[in-house]
Amino acid sequence: MNTFTGDLPDTKTYSERRWFFMGLTEPAADGVLCWFSCGAPSTVAAKLTLQEYPDAKIVRIVIDTEHPDSERYATEVSAWLGKEIVNIRGKYANQYEAINSTGFIKSAFGAKCTDELKKKVRAAYQRTGDLHIFGFDAEEGDRVEDFRENHPDLMFRAPVAEAGLTKSDCKLIVERAGIQIPAMYRLGYANNNCIGCVKGGMGYWNRIRIDFPGEFARMAATERRIGATVLRHRSGPNKGERLYLDELHPEAGRFETDQPGECGALCQVALERVGLA
Repeated sequence: MNTFTGDLPDTKTYSERRWFFMGLTEPAADGVLCWFSCGAPSTVAAKLTLQEYPDAKIVRIVIDTEHPDSERYATEVSAWLGKEIVNIRGKYANQYEAINSTGFIKSAFGAKCTDELKKKVRAAYQRTGDLHIFGFDAEEGDRVEDFRENHPDLMFRAPVAEAGLTKSDCKLIVERAGIQIPAMYRLGYANNNCIGCVKGGMGYWNRIRIDFPGEFARMAATERRIGATVLRHRSGPNKGERLYLDELHPEAGRFETDQPGECGALCQVALERVGLA
């Protein structure tokens, strides 16, 4: 049972282990960039960041296939933070433009659209000496270490993880602040990703078929146009072969277990490992 009360922690309570947690000694940063994704963990990360770095920039990469409610959420979060959220955009407006341009959807190691929609946009905006703040939570300790090992030249912190907060804790903090959590959470999705995330499994896509039939049809048409698929057969004589969305059985998969992870830094690590980024 979660006994967390929803109170925002004081950064002083974990300041002694903030850099120890990251395996670093505290560096001097040229600027502080907190990457806000309209999710609960990155929201709390922004709040904690501003307690220590009042001049930090809260930066959001805008993708136009996010749920429209993300605009409402970002506006309310900005008011809570008392800070403007800087919106930036990349070459591609959404995953479809990235897929159509590259002819690539994903591999077993991740989605190329993460590279096009997130990493390249971040790289164009940042400066060499910036300190980056990400919304990793306390249940992602191994992934934080993985990210650090794969980005030895990138100064970053994860204040939510440092404070021992989980994603559920962050949702409670947001609600205690009087902000309704994003619509995708309320619909049961684990993350507030683009609608029609290519990292989702069969159950996820069948739920998208119900909740957002237009996006389901759009991705199905994209698959046929470029000859690549989001899914592959899991079993049977066609195991491992491409499974087009327009062939997906409406009852295949489980929504609870087939949801994509949060889009961003962790997906990027996997792509870099296999030379796809």
